[in-house]
Amino acid sequence: MRERGVDVRLQTRASEIHEDRVVLVGGECLMTSTVVSTIGTQPNKLVERLVDQLGIQTDRGRIVTAADLSLPDQQQLWAVGDCALIPNAHDNHFAPPTAQFAVREARHLANNLVARIKGESTQPFNCKPAGMMAAVGHLKGVALIMGFQLTGLPAWLLWRGYYRSQMPTMRRNLQIFGEWVWGMFFPHDITHFRFTKSS
Repeated sequence: MRERGVDVRLQTRASEIHEDRVVLVGGECLMTSTVVSTIGTQPNKLVERLVDQLGIQTDRGRIVTAADLSLPDQQQLWAVGDCALIPNAHDNHFAPPTAQFAVREARHLANNLVARIKGESTQPFNCKPAGMMAAVGHLKGVALIMGFQLTGLPAWLLWRGYYRSQMPTMRRNLQIFGEWVWGMFFPHDITHFRFTKSS
């Protein structure tokens, strides 16, 4: 991003945001005509309603789970994905709300449900992350896989390949592949963007 002229400020917080400027905590003022802010995720409205109705314990909107993905006080309920705060036995930290972990949590939950039905003991969630990947622009990405760092087109292709490998059907896989190949040669037309909001 720096090579493309982006001024990256790490460990920097904004104290004020106005229509023409951003004021940092240290007092520095950044003049701008556009402010784009990303501030993490918020709980799904359905989860919020369930939590209120059932008296489920949460931490900043995420459902607190036991080690085996069940809810501590309501063992007939389970939670996975970015709506859940799940302890990871691998490093004794909470699992991050990412797709990589959500897929593994779902598989682990399926095994624990089968174990519960059979009257066997459930197992704590234990996941060693395979790495991290992200797209950071057109045909550009960053990746950290098993200690190896990749940037640029190779990282972007790796991220795209992994994403496609997680698609449940061949039809969807081919559809995504076609869209991506098209997007490599023709930029997105903003008039075709669809913005949906679930409530």
